[in-house]
Amino acid sequence: MNDEWGNVPDWSTMVQLLGHLVCSALPPSAVPPFPPTLLTDGSAPPAPMLSAVDMQMLLCPPFLARLLQMAITRKSGTAVGLVLRHLCWNNAEVTQKILASLSIGMEENGDDETRSYLRVLMTLVCLPDSLQERRVADVLTALLNIMKMQNVYWRFTTLCIEHLIRMAKKSEHVYAWLNRYAPSLLSVASSSMCLLPDEPALMSSCCVQKLQPLELVH
Repeated sequence: MNDEWGNVPDWSTMVQLLGHLVCSALPPSAVPPFPPTLLTDGSAPPAPMLSAVDMQMLLCPPFLARLLQMAITRKSGTAVGLVLRHLCWNNAEVTQKILASLSIGMEENGDDETRSYLRVLMTLVCLPDSLQERRVADVLTALLNIMKMQNVYWRFTTLCIEHLIRMAKKSEHVYAWLNRYAPSLLSVASSSMCLLPDEPALMSSCCVQKLQPLELVH
């Protein structure tokens, strides 16, 4: 997503503006506890509700795909994450739509965009609502399937493994899932690494075998 001069654009201000608009209203069918991203407090008038048309616009595939790509820097990734946390709060249907768009993006785009998508995945697995455990399983299963399809690209595999370890340090649900499915992950990593057995960067994958000593970061 670089511009014509090769510079990385800063989308953070624009996405922050979108976040203020989205987080000033409740997602449809929202019930207490409301998302912590809601900008109105108890002393303010009741927050308005996002309409079906609002949600249709926010979740239409072209707009959503573009929004996910805007998480290209940490600053813009934080802004995108705010919008997605608000929309996904206790909402399995919205989560699935975002995950589907993420999967398509990771399959179709190159290494440069992968970090954007992994930032969004980190946001989804760390969302502390009633669906967190289910969401973690859905997100990591989807990511593992993508890694299997992309296992001929060792840079992609390495980047995904590094981010999985970061996720495990921040989420006990990710930590538990990775310990449970470590053999499947190691199988994917091994099949990718055999392409370049002498590549030093791939040694980071060995950390997957050391999940037990990891300390969760709260």
